[in-house]
Amino acid sequence: MAARGGVFGAILGGGLTAGACDFVYASVFYYLWKQIPPIKIWQSVAGGVLGASASDGGYQSAAIGVGLHFFIAILMATAFVLVSLKLKFLARHALLFGPLYGIFLYYVMNGVVLPLSNVPTPPDMSHFPMVGKYTINFVGGLLIHAFGVGLPIALFARRALPSS
Repeated sequence: MAARGGVFGAILGGGLTAGACDFVYASVFYYLWKQIPPIKIWQSVAGGVLGASASDGGYQSAAIGVGLHFFIAILMATAFVLVSLKLKFLARHALLFGPLYGIFLYYVMNGVVLPLSNVPTPPDMSHFPMVGKYTINFVGGLLIHAFGVGLPIALFARRALPSS
């Protein structure tokens, strides 16, 4: 028998929590660091599908970006939860494997997803393992993915494990 909330609850809870943590981080960090308004951040996410025209789409393209962001977070949670049902040690050791999963996701997003998307200027991976040219962006990105994305997903997955 699955624990509190079951598999669907773990996927939704983990995905929405991870998405919310990363949403707040991106909106606040880029505004404080580079004075980029949150609407521009979320338009740039929509640019992954819409291309450069997303920056001219106002709140509609920003809303598409937010929707895509949460959709991706739910997909990330789905993958971890489903794999952890077979490899139970992943969720049982959520404090270790959650942050590791988050770091893995950081590199997948920056090294695979963004370069394959329609984002006008995908990140430069030439300084691997540093993504981008700014240390603060790299460290902040790793930390939010480890503790704001991967960890919540793993903790929700742990709650979905059968109680036996």
